[in-house]
Amino acid sequence: MKMRNATFEKMKGEYPEILYKYRSWSDPFHKKVITHRELFYSAPSWFEDPKDCRSMVRYDLLTQQERIKWIEFKLRQEEPGKSRNYYRARSRELFKTSVLSNDKQTKEFQDNTFKEYDTRTGVLSLTGNPNNDEMWEKYSDNAKGFCMGYDPLILFNQLGGGGKVEYVDELPKIMPEPIHSRDLQMIYQLYYKEEKWSFEEEYRTHTFRPKPMTNEDRTIIVPAEAFKELILGKEMTKEFKNDLINNIPEELKGIKIIEK
Repeated sequence: MKMRNATFEKMKGEYPEILYKYRSWSDPFHKKVITHRELFYSAPSWFEDPKDCRSMVRYDLLTQQERIKWIEFKLRQEEPGKSRNYYRARSRELFKTSVLSNDKQTKEFQDNTFKEYDTRTGVLSLTGNPNNDEMWEKYSDNAKGFCMGYDPLILFNQLGGGGKVEYVDELPKIMPEPIHSRDLQMIYQLYYKEEKWSFEEEYRTHTFRPKPMTNEDRTIIVPAEAFKELILGKEMTKEFKNDLINNIPEELKGIKIIEK
């Protein structure tokens, strides 16, 4: 899988014309999709799927020699320009007192690495299918909610790109550098899900910050021109419809509204 970092004009055809977010009008937080033009980057640990975005980099699968090689790899980055013999000897010496020297410390290191990744990573989930009964049921209050459609080129241009989720029978094992590059680790962690979730037909974008993300950091204000259409669920009550329409902000008044 290749992440989409090309010119966005060249990406036409790689995404559906519209990407959608299923939401519930009875949830005040979900209402902000319309009233405040907000979307939200979720932390990996917030997802319902206990495996989604939670695959750790598997230092525990490395042999002792591979662990020493990993230390050497990091040492070459931190102390460039030294001799080959220096890196070999120094990495063996460092291994003796490193967190990789025994399995208990290795597990603690993996757990701590994941915790840092979780607090600094945000994922936005969308779908290409607005006519998915399972999605209406699961994410839109049994079709009593709504589904907002966005222009993916405008949205992803603002957010820095995105990609389609790959569904597989077994999630890939993620190995440390240099076996798997940082980019490949990220793709395996964020853009692979088990086949049983394929009904979601998901597209994603993500962000990673150098410091733990606050709720403000996770909040995305979507430009008005990215909003394409608003679909009202077939079970949405008249009261909810009127309330929703009355709360559409001025800059979105011209949006196409579809009633299921």
